[in-house]
Amino acid sequence: MLKKTFLLSDGNKYLHFPIKNTVGVYTEDKAYRYVKLLNGEKLISEIYIKLSKEPDFYAPRYFGEYDEVMLVCEDSDVPENYFDMIEIGKSIWAEQQLYSNLYNEKYRNQIHFSAARGWLNDPNGLLFHDGKFHMYFQHNPLGTVHGGVNVSWGHAESTDGIFWKEKNVAIYNRNAEQIVASGSAWCDEENIFGFGKNVIISAHTELNAYYFKGPKQPQTEGQFLMISYDGGNIFENLGKNPKVTVAKDEFWRDPKLLVIDKTMYMLVYERYEEQDCVTVYSSENLDEWKFCSRSMDLYECPDLFRLPVEETGEEKWILYGGNGNYSLCNFENCVIEKLSDGGFMDYGWSVYAGQTFNNHPDKNCRYHIAWVVHGWDNDFTDYPGKKFSQCMSLMCRLSLHKTKQGYRLFRAPCKEIENLRYNDTKGKVKDFINLSAPCEIIVDFNENKDFCFKLGNCRFSYDSQNNKINTQGFKLSYKKDIDKLICEKDDSLNKEYILSDNKNISLDIFVDKTVAEVFINGEISVSAPVITENEKIEITGDNLNADYTAYNLKSIWKQEM
Repeated sequence: MLKKTFLLSDGNKYLHFPIKNTVGVYTEDKAYRYVKLLNGEKLISEIYIKLSKEPDFYAPRYFGEYDEVMLVCEDSDVPENYFDMIEIGKSIWAEQQLYSNLYNEKYRNQIHFSAARGWLNDPNGLLFHDGKFHMYFQHNPLGTVHGGVNVSWGHAESTDGIFWKEKNVAIYNRNAEQIVASGSAWCDEENIFGFGKNVIISAHTELNAYYFKGPKQPQTEGQFLMISYDGGNIFENLGKNPKVTVAKDEFWRDPKLLVIDKTMYMLVYERYEEQDCVTVYSSENLDEWKFCSRSMDLYECPDLFRLPVEETGEEKWILYGGNGNYSLCNFENCVIEKLSDGGFMDYGWSVYAGQTFNNHPDKNCRYHIAWVVHGWDNDFTDYPGKKFSQCMSLMCRLSLHKTKQGYRLFRAPCKEIENLRYNDTKGKVKDFINLSAPCEIIVDFNENKDFCFKLGNCRFSYDSQNNKINTQGFKLSYKKDIDKLICEKDDSLNKEYILSDNKNISLDIFVDKTVAEVFINGEISVSAPVITENEKIEITGDNLNADYTAYNLKSIWKQEM
């Protein structure tokens, strides 16, 4: 057993861990060790970590409320100097020697949010409070793969949805047995539930960790409620948890909170009797929860919200799941009644687990952000010295419209992104458009003709006769024998969308280091991870008549932190 105590001072409340990345999955890397973090006899947390004298990167952890932290590793073969490489210091922004070239690393996206260090996936706890968008997210701060270990709620905030500032982790896993999985948050602006005005209430699923204490199937502990009294920086348990327990052998996760009048509703994805569904629970005191109803056919990350139809003013409920497939529905008497299929949030194959922001004052739309899937555990940008993995989509505005094709949810980038533009150039589309990421390229077709769009694996075509967008599906698979993530065409993932009217096509194309997002007529997007080095946009068709305007885009990281 090895113990070491670190003494912290007012100006130095961080430990900086020297991390060596894993090769393959955690269970195959014997250099990883279980380490307990203690304050006296109190267990702060337990982590799974590989420290090194030659790290790929340093990872920070904040211990603001503690003056000392003891690290304990119970392995019999742990080296005596194993903890000596850990540095005491200030925040990541002040420790330039440990975090040189921050946000300018290889493959760092410049207009899409990514964590400064470590793994990122699903956005969680999205809300607007005190003039800021708060985005929490699934985060392994101690490694560049998810791994089912160390998973916590990272935190970032933004005043405009474009420039993000990463904060300290808001919710850490408690011990080696569990991780903090996805969920949501809501601000009690009027003190409806009696815990104080403007407190933030969050819900998440606590899952048993995948690899701690040996491989095993993850099981759900239940839905946990937490509360923040300081504007969303630190959360603590809201009474006894879990609030909603899980029946034996069932699997539930991803609670979504919404409040109507004085009742809070929790929507939970369930795997119930071997079927995917969403279940509704309700509470008037946030302690006692009752089962309300169950609706079949929804997979992961439910979201439910109401929007006015821009053309008529009537209001409709929208329900959607992790893959972005949405439906119009009724929500009365705690029961979700599906009325009609609507389509997808995105017609590519990588925008996943999106959520909308609670508490925003603009009731005519919902603001939406999603995880851009580069690969699960490994991605196509793996390389020696890698420090981070994955990113979020651009912030988008969702609006509801009545069209010839029925009710449609439009997804378009927020106007604020125009503030990043500079150096515009104009020209005629002649098959290829050169790129210099990050950039935005607007293509206007002067007449409707068939064409094909290609940027790496972001591909779609337009069928002018049927006014239809057809996208090609791809899947990512990790090939263990060659240790690479492979992108393969998969026709089962193909999607098609009939545009709402026959006006000429306009493409708004955003290109970053590893992501392309294409917005079509302000209605839908087609997004995919793409390595944009040495790539060009290819638009082909017979006698195309199209103009383009290209803008360079400023980096969202060029700001004072």
